[in-house]
Amino acid sequence: MRKEKYIKVKTYKGNTYFTVQFFYGRKPDRQSYSKTFNSADYDSPAQALNEACKHRDIKRAELLINGLPTRKMTVFDAFEKSKKIYKRAESTDNNLDILFNAYFKEYRDTPIAEIDEWTITTHLESMRTERSDVVLSSVLSLWKRICKTAKGLKALTVNPADSVEAPRSTVHVEPYRQYFTDEEIDRVIEYLLNPTYNNAAFIYNCYVIAVMIKVTRYTGLRPREIKYLERDDVDFETDTIYIKPHGKNVKTRTSMRAIPMNNTVKTELMTLFTMSPYDLPFMFYGGLIPSPASLSIKIKRAGEAAGVKGFHLYGMRHVFDSDLVTNMVDPRTVMELMGHSDVNTTLAVYARSTEEKRKEAIERVEKSRKPA
Repeated sequence: MRKEKYIKVKTYKGNTYFTVQFFYGRKPDRQSYSKTFNSADYDSPAQALNEACKHRDIKRAELLINGLPTRKMTVFDAFEKSKKIYKRAESTDNNLDILFNAYFKEYRDTPIAEIDEWTITTHLESMRTERSDVVLSSVLSLWKRICKTAKGLKALTVNPADSVEAPRSTVHVEPYRQYFTDEEIDRVIEYLLNPTYNNAAFIYNCYVIAVMIKVTRYTGLRPREIKYLERDDVDFETDTIYIKPHGKNVKTRTSMRAIPMNNTVKTELMTLFTMSPYDLPFMFYGGLIPSPASLSIKIKRAGEAAGVKGFHLYGMRHVFDSDLVTNMVDPRTVMELMGHSDVNTTLAVYARSTEEKRKEAIERVEKSRKPA
């Protein structure tokens, strides 16, 4: 059997298959073409090969005469290009992938040119009885990002998502709590240190989470910072925790900082470092690094079991910040301890006021105006 360019030959169960296959175009728009001819459909393998050759010559001549066929950009194409154009942290891209795969399956292969305001509005309206306002807002934000990318690449003339507003969800969601009292924190820790399920892995993981809560309560570490904390990052002689860049743990340049340890944190870390056989002391049983979702679920369930709804590890960071501000620590120091680049974030987002604090402030003003 003679060899022909752009034709692959394969024999299977007595039949010979001739596949016309070639690539055309340049990256990233490179495309492939293939068509298979089975010898069983012809009088002989030679005749099937001749037909394959004729088809090959016709298709390649069409490409030379008519030029390359234009491939319509799909919603998925625009989404992938948006990640390259508007570069974000790896964790952000991962979250966008999860969001797209969860809520954009129906529109994945739809040509982006067919997306209009009505399409996006219909998509959001179909979700409002099942998803929260946060999800609806996130989906609309991703639509805006996708359409913005397509417009920049001339696949759209306008961004249809700009004129769309996210509808109000009918799903009741518990309000997101950002501050917890000492009594609530102690109840969660007490539950974790006295687990009801008698399993070695479960008991160990509960202990690690309890130490996470205690340490973040008095240091303000981010969850990713404490998960990837290494033994060398803690200096017990100077009572200092150093946040160093280890890949996934540092959010920004200002995140790299030195945080003093109090006696509670020092004692807890020394005990954990002795017990943990792993390079990263906050690894779970078996040397596993818990994913953000897994850790969040475990802590939330522990909070519910202890009677504290909406409990989460990041709340300890808010508690730490609020306590510093309440105790009159100057804003610059608070900002540096929190690893913020802007003091407004420290004061406006994290610091929380309570009824007790407001009364104390009024009493302080009253006392300052009374004559001695």
